[in-house]
Amino acid sequence: LEWVDARMEKVYLADMLEFDVKVGWGNFGKKGKLGYDVVGNSDIKFQGQLCPNGISMHPPSRGHSTAKYRLDGQFKLFVSEFGLTDTEHAGWRPATPA
Repeated sequence: LEWVDARMEKVYLADMLEFDVKVGWGNFGKKGKLGYDVVGNSDIKFQGQLCPNGISMHPPSRGHSTAKYRLDGQFKLFVSEFGLTDTEHAGWRPATPA
């Protein structure tokens, strides 16, 4: 059986049930929402594009955020991308390196 990415069924973490979630500020965001408001906007946007299947976790000032998922061996491949959401307000830049 030939592997063709375009024919593979995609399942997004944003559609799955997370557990043991820890965030530093706001709420755990999913389905393209940040979980907090940035100058009147709560959408995850990266390089000018909305991320409708994105998840979001704002870490504490010292530490990290986490979310866990039960994959139960039902998937053959895990692909992810990550980044910092776009912001149009200079005062909302990250205070520490990612």
